[in-house]
Amino acid sequence: MKKLEFTGKIKVKDNNDIIQYHDKDFREKLEKWKSENSGSDIIISFESIDVQRHGQFKYYFGFLLPDAAFLYGESDKEYHHRYSLKRRHLFTPVESFMEIPARYREKAVIYTQIKPVYENGEPVMVNNNEVKLKESIVGYAPSLADISNDERAEFIKVVELEFFEDQGGHIGETKTNRIDLEMHSKNAKKFRDMGNGVEHEQGLFDAEVDGIEPFDSQIKFGD
Repeated sequence: MKKLEFTGKIKVKDNNDIIQYHDKDFREKLEKWKSENSGSDIIISFESIDVQRHGQFKYYFGFLLPDAAFLYGESDKEYHHRYSLKRRHLFTPVESFMEIPARYREKAVIYTQIKPVYENGEPVMVNNNEVKLKESIVGYAPSLADISNDERAEFIKVVELEFFEDQGGHIGETKTNRIDLEMHSKNAKKFRDMGNGVEHEQGLFDAEVDGIEPFDSQIKFGD
């Protein structure tokens, strides 16, 4: 059974707290989901979220990262995230684990380098006349979960600039069906606006309304 999820905002109207859904077509989606899962037992839950953080994670991991990895020919999007994008755009050089700020240590990606060991200017030899090697920490990149919304937004913008402008990519690189592409692009715009903190009329994050400059004038969603 496919999970159905909506985001929204609790607002006061006529002295009453009401839920305002970010998806304008949430009723249609809900009815469709109910008909597809008729007779099923379900869980209904409510969770308070940081909507900007939620939008950033949904947009980056659900849309931007998969398309960027695909464009670069990388089948493992997690590898592309950790060892390509974060390595280039969130890397901080350090020489030891203790130099990494404590708030980042648990989930940080730690980058190492293997080098020959030298003594008196000569490489140290070990069994079978092989050069002795040592692995050393050269830097780290914090988890996106551990940085601020502003820092995460800046990282996403740098990835966007590289993907859209430098590489000529567009959201929907992996989609071949026109209907799938249109829905994919619409959802990407919605979550991108959430991540940028752009709240439109009636509290909706409208996929048809541009968000923050300078990237939206250049951004490319599937043709």
